[in-house]
Amino acid sequence: MLPVIVGLYGAAFCYALILLDLRRPAAVKSRGALGKPEKWLFGLWFVAAVFWGGRFATFRAPGFFDITIERVLFVPIGLAVLFDFAKGRWKGQGDFLVEFMLGVVLFLSFASMLRFGFTARHPSLPNPWFLFLSGYFFPSIIYLYVKSRYLTAKDSEWIFLVLFFIGFYLSVIAYFEFFNLRQYVYPRYINDPKVWLHLDRARGPYLNAAINGMMIIFGFLSGVYLYSARKISRKILAPALLIMVPSIYFTQTRSVYLSFLVCLAGLGFFLKTETPKWKVLGLPVAFLALGFIFWSPRLLSPERRAGGIMQVEEVGIRLVLIDRSLAMISEQPILGHGFGQFVRAAAERYKGRFPIPGTAEEQMQHNHLLGLWAELGIVGLAAYLVVIVRTIIRGATLVFYRPGDKLMKNMYLIFSLGLLVYIVNNNFLEPGYFLSYNAVFFTFMALTDNAFSVKSFRA
Repeated sequence: MLPVIVGLYGAAFCYALILLDLRRPAAVKSRGALGKPEKWLFGLWFVAAVFWGGRFATFRAPGFFDITIERVLFVPIGLAVLFDFAKGRWKGQGDFLVEFMLGVVLFLSFASMLRFGFTARHPSLPNPWFLFLSGYFFPSIIYLYVKSRYLTAKDSEWIFLVLFFIGFYLSVIAYFEFFNLRQYVYPRYINDPKVWLHLDRARGPYLNAAINGMMIIFGFLSGVYLYSARKISRKILAPALLIMVPSIYFTQTRSVYLSFLVCLAGLGFFLKTETPKWKVLGLPVAFLALGFIFWSPRLLSPERRAGGIMQVEEVGIRLVLIDRSLAMISEQPILGHGFGQFVRAAAERYKGRFPIPGTAEEQMQHNHLLGLWAELGIVGLAAYLVVIVRTIIRGATLVFYRPGDKLMKNMYLIFSLGLLVYIVNNNFLEPGYFLSYNAVFFTFMALTDNAFSVKSFRA
């Protein structure tokens, strides 16, 4: 009963903060469009974070941390955020509710690692420090960097360009992976057979099909906006977007399918088009209906490559992990069992009570919010929920209530859908390992906040 009561109080706390926040006026001025060096730095870092991480090239110096291309490019971004604080660049910009709540999550995570350890007790266990950096700390720096610089709609279009080209490239190599044309796959580590996870799917540079598929979806959403804004020739964009759609299937991941359906529904209902949407979408919907009828006998098959979605082994594993999480939450509902400690605590205390079917291997919690509650308790979960719910409400306010032309409404819609599908997908996995995936969400959060509060963003 205690977890339920604490959860209700936490929900009421989040609700009160969000209502108070929405009552505040939006009257922040910007400093104009972003300079080219900062644009190129951020875009290049995003590309490096996706393709040129530790598996691509790592330089090891004795007594020093591993050096990668992505980390080298991240240094000036982090220094820029420090200079922002030193120069008072944040003064008068926003109400800092998200920054404060992110600070609470970071503080609780760090304090937890001081108690339970920064490193894994066994090589097979997740490294809390790595999860902290890639899941929360570095993405929070990205949030601060974007929020202080990407202050106009034109700046946001640059991010859409970067995400579109990343997503399109991932979709192209997805074809090569799916049809076993692996000699054309680059970077080469994608083919590494020593990492067996999702090797039979389009897993991309993440070596994880779900994250790879989500990055393709982010690229697709960005491409849809660019198409509506005519930022690239439609004769180029239209075939590119059509090429990207089948690559969603090549990931053979149900959470990606669901996220893509959410995107299509959002675009179908709310995207502003030059012609009536029934004319634009009528033919594609007809083809989808025919394809569904043709494919429906295979849909209930457990064979993923044949198009089936009824493989139930993973569902059983997730249900057991949910039971473990609920047991962990009931014992430590306030502060949790320690950041990055889910696998260790579950294996030590709950393995016999909740055995994972079909495998002796321990698993991370495949539900981000439940895992966060089990590790950081209701305090950490409430702080993170304030960040998420407040941003989603702001995105919905932009889409439905903020005046603007069709182009701005489409931009707001892409922000909101990007935020929404990230949350949907995270109900089925742990995102902490994937820095650039989290960075997309935190970038969209910053852009949503700026669109809501910065006057010239709508200029």
